[in-house]
Amino acid sequence: MHTSLIQVLPEDPLDIVGDIHGELPALQTLLTRLGYDREGRHPDNRKLVFVGDLCDRGPDSVGAILLVQRLVENGNAQAILGNHELNLLMGDAKDGSGWFFDEREERDLNFYAPFRRVLPQQ
Repeated sequence: MHTSLIQVLPEDPLDIVGDIHGELPALQTLLTRLGYDREGRHPDNRKLVFVGDLCDRGPDSVGAILLVQRLVENGNAQAILGNHELNLLMGDAKDGSGWFFDEREERDLNFYAPFRRVLPQQ
């Protein structure tokens, strides 16, 4: 199933979150302080919009991506890919910048393969 690249934002009030950069504990704390439960539901029907840079630099990029993915899949959030996600998908590791993905390392190729399957192989 393909989703349109252009999505209409919900009419509900929004909380816009960006630049998580793999900081899963900070994201979880933020969501709790904003009043969201574990499934991304808010008592005032607020919705989450993630505006990119979910991964890279922090200690748990995969956990942050999986949390946002779950919130999007259950209809409580929308997400826009940032340059860090696009670089990961395109295999552009930004050599020397401390990014967590290095396509020269087999462990990284295997571990992050599911995130790269959405693009055609070049």
